[in-house]
Amino acid sequence: MNHSTLNFDRYPQQPHGGTLVNQVVPEDRVKDEIERARTLPSIRVDLEAVITIEMIATGVLSPNKGFMNEADYNSVLKEGRLSNGVVWPVPLSFARLAIATATLLKDFRSALKWR
Repeated sequence: MNHSTLNFDRYPQQPHGGTLVNQVVPEDRVKDEIERARTLPSIRVDLEAVITIEMIATGVLSPNKGFMNEADYNSVLKEGRLSNGVVWPVPLSFARLAIATATLLKDFRSALKWR
């Protein structure tokens, strides 16, 4: 189901931050994306990261679209809010990408692998 076709105006409960994130690959593109991922360098992740990534992709952690950048991370630690002001009390971080690695991989595409 495409989230852009959903109208939340009629519901009393709105998506947190006003946006429901949906980054699940549509069924008709899954095979192509799996093949593309096989051509990329990979980073092995643990079950905790897999669960967090799934929650980000399916909108459970809306309005977050990924792990936090430095500005959001620091803002959450200091203010309990994302850098745009939306209340968010817990930072979303990816332990495998330490600061030095994250800097190195800033514009780097990779596939995340579990198992």
